[in-house]
Amino acid sequence: MTLSIQRLSPSERILSLRKKTLSADRFLSIEQAKIITRIYQQNENVPVIHKRAEALAQSLSEITITIDPEELIVGNRTPGIRAGVVFPEAGIGWLGNEIETLPVRLQDPFDVRQEDISYFREKI
Repeated sequence: MTLSIQRLSPSERILSLRKKTLSADRFLSIEQAKIITRIYQQNENVPVIHKRAEALAQSLSEITITIDPEELIVGNRTPGIRAGVVFPEAGIGWLGNEIETLPVRLQDPFDVRQEDISYFREKI
């Protein structure tokens, strides 16, 4: 018995989505970090598990969702296709040392808005 291998070509929709993804600018998104930080500050005397639950609920309620007309499965953790997420609960110590250099580093550069750097330094 001989099996044949068929070559499948991506559809126009897939090619278009791929092009959008690969051409999108990469940027750092602190949207979720702002929400988590705010919730933790508002609930200082609450057990951690409750803080996490409230932070998740608020994140799901507040995070900007972008839906491309060509997407069949939608939703993302950031407003952009290729944004990096700042998640304080996972540790951000390294980011404090590197946030200003993210746009110019050789591997995996990310654009960072000056107002996000300032907010990060002052409040997160």
